Amino acid sequence: MRGRGEKLEAALAARELDRLLITDLTNVRYLTGFTGTNGAVICGPDTRLFLTDFRYTERAEAEVSEWETVTISADWLGGIAERLQGKVGFEDDHMSVRMLSKLTDKLGEGTELVAAGGEVEKLRRVKDDEELAAIRAASKLAGVGSSGMTFQPNKPKLKRSCATRTASASLFAQHNATSA
Repeated sequence: MRGRGEKLEAALAARELDRLLITDLTNVRYLTGFTGTNGAVICGPDTRLFLTDFRYTERAEAEVSEWETVTISADWLGGIAERLQGKVGFEDDHMSVRMLSKLTDKLGEGTELVAAGGEVEKLRRVKDDEELAAIRAASKLAGVGSSGMTFQPNKPKLKRSCATRTASASLFAQHNATSA
């Protein structure tokens, strides 16, 4: 997870955002390593906040590094809203209208929410060395190799769904060849 916050911060600058609120748990996990079921991230220049509630404070201390962990004890959306300022992007492709409305009601003066979904997904498309090592280790554990597959970090050539189908077909073919 090293460096993912910095990459996201660069994307925010390109979109002229002061902060980005991440609430989708898949994206939270990608950025922080947190595996619990209640967490959010606020990212911006010199800001790396991981937010959770009291049930996950210990887990967050064990799993989350490079982000300041903040435990919100009472009003979840109020606790998030008080840490937002300026022009704030949010994951419009993951946040419900109801949640957005409630969060907007709690914002301080001068804070503006702007639809900015897909920023973390763009980062997730390009696999870093840590992810490639995990993919290779999983393939090894599954008894199939990645010998017929070429990983090209930083060079996404196929759409995600096409790349997934291609990788799956390749692994399936290798598995069948070695099992026969």
